[in-house]
Amino acid sequence: MNTKVRIVLEIVIAALIGYGVSMFPVLRLDLFEEYPIIISLSGMVPIIAISFRWGVFPGTITGLIQGCLIYYHVNELSLSIPLLIEYLLGFSLVGFSGLLKKYGFIRARDLVIGTFIGGVLRLMALITSGILYLAPESKIFSSELPYILKSNALYAIADTILCLILVLVLRALTRDKLFLYQL
Repeated sequence: MNTKVRIVLEIVIAALIGYGVSMFPVLRLDLFEEYPIIISLSGMVPIIAISFRWGVFPGTITGLIQGCLIYYHVNELSLSIPLLIEYLLGFSLVGFSGLLKKYGFIRARDLVIGTFIGGVLRLMALITSGILYLAPESKIFSSELPYILKSNALYAIADTILCLILVLVLRALTRDKLFLYQL
């Protein structure tokens, strides 16, 4: 099979898998009265797998496709800049976890650091989205800023830790075959 066709197929399959697993809630945290934090199976895992397997650009495309699918599911195509940032940009930035990609082998340390990079970039997108959502209403913004920071940080950290556990388990089970392309 042509390598370019294979990359495109793997990107689409990974985005669909990421979209599918992100629909199953794993943990519900009721730390804030009005807004519960619901953590699902980490949809970042397929993006990280593609970004380590093929590089940053295919990883960001995977995240963009997955973000589009989730955005449509959540918002049904009404234009919302904060949600565009949260889903499209947030999942696309996870693709930068492949910055530490090395050809021929994968170290667990590189996967851990790459997953952390993707999680931090996604957290920045989530916080930006929350700030833009509340920015037009300045009275609410000043009182809600600590909530935005706490809730998004808690969500992103929990999701990144879950993703890291899944990535390391998948690495051990597949003996790096999930993250390396071999002819």
